[in-house]
Amino acid sequence: MSRASKLPEINLAHPEGPTHLAFSRDGSLIYSGGRDSIVRLWRAELGTDQEPDVAIEAEEAITGITTSKSYWFGASEDAHVRYYKAGSKNMEGLVARTAGVPIRHISVDPEEKRIAVASDDLSIKIIDIETPENVSVLTGYPSAARKISWHPDGKILIASCMDGVLVVWDTENHQQITKIEGLISPVTDTSVPEFDYDCSALWDPLGESFFLASKSHDVVSISKNGWAKVGAFSDTENPEAVTALALSPNGLYLAAAMQSKQVVVFSIANRKPVARQTSEGIPTCLEFSPTHNLLAWTSTDGSISRWRSVIPPTMSSPVERRSKPVEKATEGIFEDSANDAFDDNDDNGNEDDWIIDDLDTGHVELPKAKPVDPYAREMVNVTKAQSPFQSGSTPMRNKKHYLAFNAIGVISVTDQETHHVVNIEFHDRSSKKGFHFQDYLRYNIGSLGEQGALFACPPEAGHPAQVTYKGFSSWSPSTEWTYEFPESEHVVAVATCGTHQSKSTRDSRSPPTAYGIVATNKGYLRFFTAGGIQKYIWAVGDDIVSMVGGHECLLVVHRAGGTSLDGSQNLRYSLISLINFDVLQEGLLPLPRGKILKWIGFSADDAPLAHDNSGVLYLLDRFRRPKQGRWTPLLDTNMLARKQGKDESYWPIGLSGDNFMCLILKGREEHPGFPQPLVQELPIQLPLLTQSTPEAALEEKVYRDSMFVGLLQDSLGDKTFDQDIARQELAVDKTLLQLIQPYCKADDLQRALDAIYMLRHDASLNAAAKLANFYLRPGLEEKIQKLRHERGEQNPAEHARAERIGWRNHAPPIPASRPSTSEFDTDLHDEYQRGSIAPKRKALKPANPSSDSSSPFSLNTAKLSTDISPSDQVDVVEEQIPSQQNGKRKLDDSDLSGADWDTVQQNKRPFLQSADRLSHSQGSKQKPAVNPFARKAAATSSNSASASAPNARSLAKSSSFFDKVESLDTGKSGRTGQKKEKGSTVNTRKEQSKQATLFEVVGSASTKKASRVNSQEATQETLSTQTTLAMDPEQVSPDLEVASTKDPDAEMDADEVCTLAQYAFDPCPKVGWDRMSPSNGLSLPLGAPSQPHDLRSPSNDPAA
Repeated sequence: MSRASKLPEINLAHPEGPTHLAFSRDGSLIYSGGRDSIVRLWRAELGTDQEPDVAIEAEEAITGITTSKSYWFGASEDAHVRYYKAGSKNMEGLVARTAGVPIRHISVDPEEKRIAVASDDLSIKIIDIETPENVSVLTGYPSAARKISWHPDGKILIASCMDGVLVVWDTENHQQITKIEGLISPVTDTSVPEFDYDCSALWDPLGESFFLASKSHDVVSISKNGWAKVGAFSDTENPEAVTALALSPNGLYLAAAMQSKQVVVFSIANRKPVARQTSEGIPTCLEFSPTHNLLAWTSTDGSISRWRSVIPPTMSSPVERRSKPVEKATEGIFEDSANDAFDDNDDNGNEDDWIIDDLDTGHVELPKAKPVDPYAREMVNVTKAQSPFQSGSTPMRNKKHYLAFNAIGVISVTDQETHHVVNIEFHDRSSKKGFHFQDYLRYNIGSLGEQGALFACPPEAGHPAQVTYKGFSSWSPSTEWTYEFPESEHVVAVATCGTHQSKSTRDSRSPPTAYGIVATNKGYLRFFTAGGIQKYIWAVGDDIVSMVGGHECLLVVHRAGGTSLDGSQNLRYSLISLINFDVLQEGLLPLPRGKILKWIGFSADDAPLAHDNSGVLYLLDRFRRPKQGRWTPLLDTNMLARKQGKDESYWPIGLSGDNFMCLILKGREEHPGFPQPLVQELPIQLPLLTQSTPEAALEEKVYRDSMFVGLLQDSLGDKTFDQDIARQELAVDKTLLQLIQPYCKADDLQRALDAIYMLRHDASLNAAAKLANFYLRPGLEEKIQKLRHERGEQNPAEHARAERIGWRNHAPPIPASRPSTSEFDTDLHDEYQRGSIAPKRKALKPANPSSDSSSPFSLNTAKLSTDISPSDQVDVVEEQIPSQQNGKRKLDDSDLSGADWDTVQQNKRPFLQSADRLSHSQGSKQKPAVNPFARKAAATSSNSASASAPNARSLAKSSSFFDKVESLDTGKSGRTGQKKEKGSTVNTRKEQSKQATLFEVVGSASTKKASRVNSQEATQETLSTQTTLAMDPEQVSPDLEVASTKDPDAEMDADEVCTLAQYAFDPCPKVGWDRMSPSNGLSLPLGAPSQPHDLRSPSNDPAA
């Protein structure tokens, strides 16, 4: 045996996976196909620097390639067999189509008139190439065929089936001749690598026997006479499984590819290897050139290799034809007798005594190619553009597939030959009931939403492309409409968006109805309402790849231009508002080079999501902020602990909270099958750098929870408070306190300070200050108190609300043009000076100038004009509080119950501050504060009309109201606290903890009268109490002190940290304190629970 003197030429042709190859009949072209659904046309005489033509019509992985003199054929998992003219990349048409099941193999008969097609439908179709309507079917065997091969006379067809049986068919009578068992291994799982190994029968050119890769890791020969084994080949150096076979055109040489990535060429005459070569990957398809001394193969790594001069020059060429008399000798070439027809010692392969050159051409040599680097390996500069896909759908397999599989439900389709049965099921069966219907249009695209389902069918069978919407509304059961498209336009993706008004999100501007959106091959987005009204159309201009709808937005993925030479898909996204069809966000998708998009969707909180084929899940953070959206890697499934040592993948469904909803696929499965699998939940874990410290998991949790809280805060709109968001903020603060405690103990003050700046509530800062005091960190405690003071002067909730309102005017529309004349401007200026038009100021309500001096909220500028400068007078005018036209305004319970106290206090506080500033700036003597609601000597009405009315309501305030005001005014000076005269059991210290302001007293009275029916106001009052307790150190019991004898190195365990934080977050803390504990120097409250609440479990917190 001779080693290869020349290395093969290698090109990277396809992605990793099973690959296929075939030579043209004249040997000038090599066709290769793979999982990328592309067939490449390689010039056999060229080297690695060529750029092949590509055929891109297939939609799924290529499963077989075969050729004839006039055509070449390509089969795909998309159930189609396409044919092309020899050497052309342009498709001529379809020669075969199966019933929605993948095609496994194809083969052209020796006369090149028929083509055999093997698929998963348990039958083999033999189709006339010129007249595809003429079809004969070989059926009756209960297992599908993996490979098929023709006998040289075209009357016998051998099928290698999945159950490990060889079935020999008579193609003329359509009957089974025999079955051969025990030679090949049964492989029924299409996802394992062994399924793609070559198990086809290679017939000798004379048709007397065939060769087969057996399950015993050798190559056997089966005689046609009796269908029995007559010999075997084996490689002692590589006794591994055979993955591919090839027979030379004249039948003198047999090439076998091994699982060890070795390619060995045997001589049929002496059954010994004559050449050997190493492959880059495991070869899955191997073939000799019909006209040249050339061997080519494709491997699992996606490469194509060409081994030139595979047979040494001293031996017979693999393409020289042998004479007919050799037929007698071939019958005994595998008989182990002394009278062997071939000399085993003839290692030189000199068989010229029985070879006749009937072609009279001699040995044909390849034209000399230009010298190339034997190690050259060039990536093909052709990146196939990703085809449009419907997120959540699967291809048809075994006559079933999913049109939609999302967080709402499932749309499954069953092929019944004459029609399809569409079944719709919901995960929440308590709200909606599933149903099914018969489909005669064969819908291939579908989308399932909360209010309806949208279906689309391709233009075939004499009808144009159509879309059909089926609504789920209970009050309008006949919500169904259909539209037909022009002949040149068909649907590539559909989406259902929006939600019902009763289920709208926090933003009050959410769309009041559902939408059905259709994307077409022309780059159009057609918007339809739930009732079928064509409301909007947008010409995107790019190739639309996919889209999906949420409650508020529509996510569209499209391609701007072509793909890049480096393997990038160049996919862009656009996030479109369903309220006004504005583009909220747009940009590039974060797809790495060589990766494609597998899924897009929305989370339960309506955040856009994306998932690529590398297993990374992305979330569009800050998508509600104009032009600020950015993709964040949320989860890398390759880093999951459960995947270590397992061969599994994850099919996305959605995101609920911090759980990734998915289907777990085993092995090499790419799509879920039937029966319907269960949805699994995987915890989200951000791909942060791994740290060995126990605080790393807490830091990841803080980052993740803070991001989710930020998304919820962006959805508040005009509101400043939400109970669910406040509860989640408290949970984040508790996690941060668990981080601050070990940082303070380890004297990592900068890290502790970084965590302190992330705290959101003043009560949390108070707890952090106590931690710093316990561990004797006075510098850190001083910084915390300074931070509390700075935050106490701010109103972050109102500031965030103003910022959200400003998002709406981020890109205001261009105003309509109007005539600008001096007369118009003068009139407008005069109206403004007279006070008819109220000035507009940022963050304040429109001010209505009032000259009524009787109003307690009006400022007498005439009286102040003698004491202040002109500049100060302008400030006073700007900070006036608007009043009613008819004197005093009565503040009743209805106003207080629905008031936004944050807004009321912010609007009224500037007036009080401006008055104080004026008095102090002039150095004048401060006048005693006058309570405008204090009891007066006589309650008289200033409005005679209202006083004379028979049923007029009295404007005098109730006596109980003034009693409370006066009692608080007189009791402000005492800090020690006294018991109530009426024997109230309310704790005095708790009563003094609240500031005696006018707005709190009125709010408290109103809330008691309304029995606290508004949960939002009750929660705000609770947070106000917590903040007051934390801000005023004098309000806290002086018994809460740290013992002077405490050990600074003493460790505060988790229970003590939990108790401390529980006190900080408790809306009604205990007032009695026990004496200091000598064990740790920390005082605990009397009546504190023996088992303190754990900060790691936010659900245990009664305040939450």
